[in-house]
Amino acid sequence: MSGRTDTQNVTFRIPKLLMIKAKKHAAESGTTVTNMVIEGLARLTSGDDAYAAARRRQLELMNAGWSLREEGEAFPTRATLHER
Repeated sequence: MSGRTDTQNVTFRIPKLLMIKAKKHAAESGTTVTNMVIEGLARLTSGDDAYAAARRRQLELMNAGWSLREEGEAFPTRATLHER
């Protein structure tokens, strides 16, 4: 997380036992609780951008539509469609 210049201080409350476990995990992993929170939030919110991009691609495909016939080909007649 180096090079991060635009940050926001945040204060929140968490259970003491959870904080103890988080500090222990951070120490064992060679990181900080702050970095664990940053990475966790980044992981949770990274799907938002991917979802928005996928939604945009699908809407573009829907708006473009699909041709069900070749260019210049006549539509089938009702009789042709209902032949038995």
